[in-house]
Amino acid sequence: MKTINKIYINGEFVTPNGTEVLEIINPSNNQKIGEVTLADEVDTRNAIAAAKGAFKTFSKTTVAERISYLEKLKSAVEKRKKEFTDVMVEEYGGTFQFSSMSNEFTGQWFDSMIESVKGFEFEQTINSSKVFFTTRWRSGNHHALECQQWIYLQ
Repeated sequence: MKTINKIYINGEFVTPNGTEVLEIINPSNNQKIGEVTLADEVDTRNAIAAAKGAFKTFSKTTVAERISYLEKLKSAVEKRKKEFTDVMVEEYGGTFQFSSMSNEFTGQWFDSMIESVKGFEFEQTINSSKVFFTTRWRSGNHHALECQQWIYLQ
């Protein structure tokens, strides 16, 4: 049985402040296969503070650095493709065919993000102002992506 009792905040796995435990059920046979300790409001606030802190430095990274991060993430995901497929089948009840195909599309998603970053103009002059565009990515699922632009005038 799997036990997930750590959350990832500020670059490390930490024990959550939250104490609520959620059972992980295999939907294909309705059997309990694990437990996960859920984060709470304190954990959420800590994660938001860490993300805001990370954004201060990440927003200053170059296009080449961002592409490098995406390439490293893609490589790490591709190395674990079979594991991710197995988890999708067991925990979500997905068919092997669907789960495998989803993981194939994940690699393509990274490629499309790399192409987007390559063509994105992070700094523009509009009239007499220098405008810096930074991105904040939100994903509703592992294939959908929404980009919000935050504009800072100098």
